[in-house]
Amino acid sequence: MPPDGVTFFLDRNLGRQIVATALRAAGADVRKIRYRQLERTALMNADVRAFIITASRVNGRVLAELLVRRLDEMVRSIETRPAPFIALVSRKGVRVIES
Repeated sequence: MPPDGVTFFLDRNLGRQIVATALRAAGADVRKIRYRQLERTALMNADVRAFIITASRVNGRVLAELLVRRLDEMVRSIETRPAPFIALVSRKGVRVIES
């Protein structure tokens, strides 16, 4: 379960409800945003911990299952790495690519 004060911002490309609902059911605070490639610098300058989903051609149910399965790894990254960072979330796990 994510610690208090941690919010997951989801890109609208992750579906309208399924992913957000699954993460909320797992105890996460979820908000929706629109992510664009040009925002990478802004994310780093804003001192955030960002997670980018790399799975493609999957529906909302599969994305929800992936995020819930990787939730503990994401939380560990948040608890053990200082901000800012950008991490990839895939079927294989969570990997920080920029910090």
